[in-house]
Amino acid sequence: MEMVEPSKAGVAFSANPLNSDLDEMVVDSSWGLGESVVDGSIMADRFIWDKLGSVVLETKIGNKERERRVCASGGGVEELQVSEERAGQTTLSEDELLSLAKLVSSVEAAYGKPVDVEWAYTQQGELKLLQARPITTIFPLDPAMLTKPGEPRRLYFDFHIASDATTIHPFTHMDLDAYWEVWTKATGFGDISHPPDDSGDHLFFNGATRQYINVSATSRLGYSPSTMTKEYEQIDLYAASILKGKEATNPKYKADKLPDDVTFANAWWLFRRMPLWHMYIMKNKFKANPVQCGSELRLLLTTARADMKAIVAKGPTSQGGLIEYVNALARAAFPALDLQCAGAFLTLSVFKELGRQNKAGETQQIRDEAAAMMLGYKGDPLMEMNIAMYHLAQSLPVELWAEYDDKLDDLSDRIQRNVESRASTGDKLPAAFITSWKAFMSDFGYDGTDQLFVSSPRYHEQPVLLLQKIRHSAGTDVKDPEQAMLQARDRRQAAQKAQLDAAKANAKWYKSTVQAVLKRNEALDEVMWIRNSPKLFQSEILSAVRTGVLVCETQLLEANRLDEAGDVFHLKLSEVDRGLCCPELDLRYLIAPRKAQYLRTKRAGMTPFLVDSRCRILKPDVKEQQPGTLVGMAIAPGVATGRLRILKSPSEKIGRGDILATVVTDPAWTPLFIGCAAVVLQVGGALQHGALCAREYGKPGVSCIDMADLTDGMMVSVDGNTGVVTILAEE
Repeated sequence: MEMVEPSKAGVAFSANPLNSDLDEMVVDSSWGLGESVVDGSIMADRFIWDKLGSVVLETKIGNKERERRVCASGGGVEELQVSEERAGQTTLSEDELLSLAKLVSSVEAAYGKPVDVEWAYTQQGELKLLQARPITTIFPLDPAMLTKPGEPRRLYFDFHIASDATTIHPFTHMDLDAYWEVWTKATGFGDISHPPDDSGDHLFFNGATRQYINVSATSRLGYSPSTMTKEYEQIDLYAASILKGKEATNPKYKADKLPDDVTFANAWWLFRRMPLWHMYIMKNKFKANPVQCGSELRLLLTTARADMKAIVAKGPTSQGGLIEYVNALARAAFPALDLQCAGAFLTLSVFKELGRQNKAGETQQIRDEAAAMMLGYKGDPLMEMNIAMYHLAQSLPVELWAEYDDKLDDLSDRIQRNVESRASTGDKLPAAFITSWKAFMSDFGYDGTDQLFVSSPRYHEQPVLLLQKIRHSAGTDVKDPEQAMLQARDRRQAAQKAQLDAAKANAKWYKSTVQAVLKRNEALDEVMWIRNSPKLFQSEILSAVRTGVLVCETQLLEANRLDEAGDVFHLKLSEVDRGLCCPELDLRYLIAPRKAQYLRTKRAGMTPFLVDSRCRILKPDVKEQQPGTLVGMAIAPGVATGRLRILKSPSEKIGRGDILATVVTDPAWTPLFIGCAAVVLQVGGALQHGALCAREYGKPGVSCIDMADLTDGMMVSVDGNTGVVTILAEE
């Protein structure tokens, strides 16, 4: 092994770890040994190099106040002070960077993947490779979505982060397949074909683990980042800030032509299959008589649940396979989900107007009344679930929660013994708790984390998932969500009455205003409870789908067609049917590459809103802000100070009084809002789940804060009035 005494050394990344761009090399360099670069003890020079154009894109000169060198005698390493003049000099010339780029590219080619390389230039100016290893922090874009180096880049938008599934976790192939089957068939879209998944050269398509819009292509049809910004300013300001950024609006991302499958004939075929007239009629039906429609919906839900239960009892085998089983569930669910969606569409326009008033109302009173009218809806199934969780947690003594704090699996087993009447005298739990537990599982056992994923376990399968959530509602210092809802309802109704009184006072001149307020108030009282209903009912349908899939999985495992439980979710529904009918079909061959890509994406732990076909993750333009402060969007009023806890899953634990920080929330996160002091989100506008929950539970909230700017355990102050997060101290 050769000893190298470098004049300068450092680390080079063959792809940019800051944005995942495959065509940019990042180099950190300093004088002397590279140890000081690797351990971060000095601020090194940083160069960003364009691998295609062979030019420096960006240079930042570090302070390089000290350098480490091999001792001239006796071995070891000594640390020397660097002169001010030399510290201000660049460590690498363009020629040296070019040589380094060639070396790094050759190592990358040998590995077949992006690498980071430790390198050194000797005192004689010779470049040496010290070691290399794969980079694990690059976003693993689906290979089918990549374009070749130098080709025009496509821009992809992931819409499941801020809306629809509202998750940053990867989908399996079956998740994407079942979600589409249930949503289209249970909402009357009939035989609309599945999104293509062969490449990214389509308007809308399935990637290996997410669904995307090809923004480069849609820009040619007028749906550009600038157009999308206006839409997302109502949904999520973080997404909007990326869409209106300099990178996203760069003309280079507009495609030269539309994808080959975008034709007039295909557009006409799709248009004819969209039930637009039916949707219009159903929305107006709900609008004309919301009370009657609400009663009708409850009856339809009862019927649908009974029919789905019968279908699940029969199983997929007796119904001609998994596809027919899913179709039967969709047909049973259609009348209820159809009417639910009509009501939900009606709430959108009302909520959008309230959101506008809350953000840009002419007076503080208008803004306050708008905020009040977005909360406090009795009958909301999500709120009913959270209330049931609270009472369930409260019915188990605090001492038992403390005993099983880090042994929830043991508590789950003990509960099951009580449910099955197998508990010994000393093993018995309070009868009220067991009664509430059975009732909850009957009413809400279908739900779970990532509720729109058929691959996601449900409470009734893994009760520990429920325990992980309800433990946040245990203890005497936790506020009853039902009381919070009733207080919010009182504030809403007071705001509605104030606006109606004001309209009546001016009725002599503005009679139509009174009717408009009355109609709006009726919608708030009779329709707004439905806003979470369609998503929860989809979760219920997908839970039934999952039950059938697990039956098929058992058959395939027993026949040695799968390696392990869970592999079935990397197949499509039709492939499961084919696999059961055709013993010669190699299911492992289909599963292996999909599972590998899924696990790579899961390990990466990142899900960008906008990413291009060379893996570049687009970010918002950098905002000016004071040191120690992060400026986001105020989503729930109030100020709170506490220790920040960055969570990736609602099953993780958060302490009472901690600040909850995460990328995005959906209904599965709601129990965590009860005991936290405040909420910090990366994704979420004033009408998104996290904002509504924060206001419902009286927690200060700020969104549009990049989680990369935060550290778990730091002390922060969250100002939900101004949208400012102040960093008080690192852990």
